[in-house]
Amino acid sequence: MTKKQRNYKQALIKAVHTSLMYKGIFAHNRDMYEDFLENHFGVKSSKDLSIGELKKLVDYLNHKSDKIETDRASDNQIAYLVSVWMDKSSEKTYDSLIAFSEKILKKKVKNLEQLSKKEASKMIAVVNNLRIRNA
Repeated sequence: MTKKQRNYKQALIKAVHTSLMYKGIFAHNRDMYEDFLENHFGVKSSKDLSIGELKKLVDYLNHKSDKIETDRASDNQIAYLVSVWMDKSSEKTYDSLIAFSEKILKKKVKNLEQLSKKEASKMIAVVNNLRIRNA
């Protein structure tokens, strides 16, 4: 991330924390704010959002949009990915799926809920193509 991008991201985070809705609702209830971010973006802190996600969040918190459109993987995608992983993997744990996802996507993955629709689709295709190992 360039210095200019970092500065822009910091400005957007500041805009989140000075927005009408944040000051009126979330400033007094951190747990509610974290739940809101978790439900919409799969993170607990605005610092973990991309610039595009921060822009959407600022617009929503300032009542410039009615809903937040995210590119987050659907619950069905995640459930299917976990199901196929449990069927085909020799290591049938959530942590092993996270580690495998990091290897395939070449990025840090804290949880599957933070995957984009495109990343989840890629993981589903890769896991579907795994050969089942005989125990």
